[in-house]
Amino acid sequence: MPTDTTGKTFKRNKLSSAVKLSLSLLAIGAISNGPTLFAQDADDAEATEVLDGVEEVVVTGQRRSLQNAQDIKQFSEVVVDSISADDIGSLPDRSVTESLQRVPGVAINRFAGSNDPDHFAAEGSGVVVRGLTYVRSELNGRDSFTANNGRGLSFADVPAELLGGVDVFKSPTADRIEGGIAGTVNLRTRLPFDSAENSVAFTLENNYGAFVEESAPTGSVFGTYSWDTGLGEFGVLGSAVYSQLKTRADRFQIANFAERNLYSNGGVTDTGNGETVVDTILFPRGGAAGSQTFDRERIGLSAAAQWRSPDESMEATFQFLRSDSREAWTEHTVEIATDVVADQGDSFLLAGTQLEITDSGVFDNGVITGATGWRDDQWSGAARTPVNALQSNNIRRDVDQKFITEDISAKFEWNVNDTLALSFDVQRVDS
Repeated sequence: MPTDTTGKTFKRNKLSSAVKLSLSLLAIGAISNGPTLFAQDADDAEATEVLDGVEEVVVTGQRRSLQNAQDIKQFSEVVVDSISADDIGSLPDRSVTESLQRVPGVAINRFAGSNDPDHFAAEGSGVVVRGLTYVRSELNGRDSFTANNGRGLSFADVPAELLGGVDVFKSPTADRIEGGIAGTVNLRTRLPFDSAENSVAFTLENNYGAFVEESAPTGSVFGTYSWDTGLGEFGVLGSAVYSQLKTRADRFQIANFAERNLYSNGGVTDTGNGETVVDTILFPRGGAAGSQTFDRERIGLSAAAQWRSPDESMEATFQFLRSDSREAWTEHTVEIATDVVADQGDSFLLAGTQLEITDSGVFDNGVITGATGWRDDQWSGAARTPVNALQSNNIRRDVDQKFITEDISAKFEWNVNDTLALSFDVQRVDS
């Protein structure tokens, strides 16, 4: 059943290896052909004269984000796909998990859990790379985790507005920490030196859930400032985001299909009352109808500071991230206790009604009842009435979760000379 969430459209253009190989061959052919090379030089000279009158061409926005993502993939030594967000709040979806589904070979789970297909998720949960689980998660190239998902980072808990990009590594290398059988997902937060200019930005957004008939706001603010001194270049950055989502999901389902005999009189019973068995069909033992409301809230804080020496041989980086994710949902459900139906006479087609089945022999439409009808769900000390009947459960479930993760890290890099480079890194994660 659908949920009333909204998203933004994001498209990526890729240059296949076959096309790049063709372009390389064409370039070789041009070099081996003298007249063609001279003509090309003349054209380049004319183009240079035209460009001399242009001071600078700056490409920003979505086109720049697409170009950055393409460059990361093109120049990487491993198989990697990337989503880049140059502008604050420009990651294409409401959550990191939702954005990852746009990467080729990556799928996400639309249910509350991999072992709970009866409940939908307000947003995508769980990431699978090329059909495999056990995806390693990293934050700025470092190991990370959350209390919600063992040693893996719960991507749904990180506000998308805090990120500068997401990288998905599909092939391991010797220099990467082991642990990702399917692949590695690296979340990149913004750094002061990523921006060429000092800037302040903010975003405001409102989402209205048509089913739940409520609005939910989202807002973020971002600022970065860099300056030069005699000791080198310094930069600071800070960002904060508040995001809320309210939605509702309704479901109708039939479950626990079992092979049953279909008799010549159209009935589905154990004996058929002397009728002839004409087919074997898959017939359900129960069903459920439910409505679930969600209220998801995220609060994210991010800060960073950088220093670069005057000769650019040394660079120090400090990063901080705090993610506060809260989710509360309430469900009202009416369902048949399918685990006891078989012991209570099993389910049957109501006498006098018509049965519709698919061409492959699966129940499609009809009125289902029990051997002796239905029974109530109240226990007053006496036997339920009737005793051997289908049991109807009226259920309310409430869940209130809160996950807080703090990540503090520092890194120092020193290029001593052309052949020696030193790197020191420290990290503390608390969830």
